[in-house]
Amino acid sequence: MGQYLSIGICNQIVIDRNECESKSLTLQEVEIELSKKFDLNLFILNDSNEKYYVWNLNKNIFKIELLPLLTEIYSDYGQVDSILLEKLKKIEKEEDFLILAEEKSYENFQIDEYAQSEYIDFNKKNSSLCFNSNYIALFLVGKISIEYYGEMFEFFSTSIQERYSKFKISGALNVYITG
Repeated sequence: MGQYLSIGICNQIVIDRNECESKSLTLQEVEIELSKKFDLNLFILNDSNEKYYVWNLNKNIFKIELLPLLTEIYSDYGQVDSILLEKLKKIEKEEDFLILAEEKSYENFQIDEYAQSEYIDFNKKNSSLCFNSNYIALFLVGKISIEYYGEMFEFFSTSIQERYSKFKISGALNVYITG
């Protein structure tokens, strides 16, 4: 299969509680650093899991902003899937957007559980923390092979979030490697 460059909407963020504790990182410190990458106001923290902190994207945003964002972003990219957009227009319940993505019926709208783990840095503590994410992939573009990509992807992600900043959900957009 290989690895692909992808742009997607982060649907879930998972961080190991034990790793936080072993590095003496508080939940507040973790959220401050995560908020530099994602708009955490779009996510709901499920802290009932004893092993992990889990942030899930608030599904209410799908009904409000997903279709307008996809219409604009696909138009900018030059690949409008009118069949997908029509299907999304007909969805009435927020959870049905995720169900459609889980079916993987559309190349540019599918759950992607293969995103590489990412890291957030805590410079004051000279430490980093691994987190895993689940995405709804909007684009899977060509096989890639690169040695280092950290700041470049941050630049891409920030630029994309800024370009589509009129949509709140843009705060969950990210550029990442999958596969």
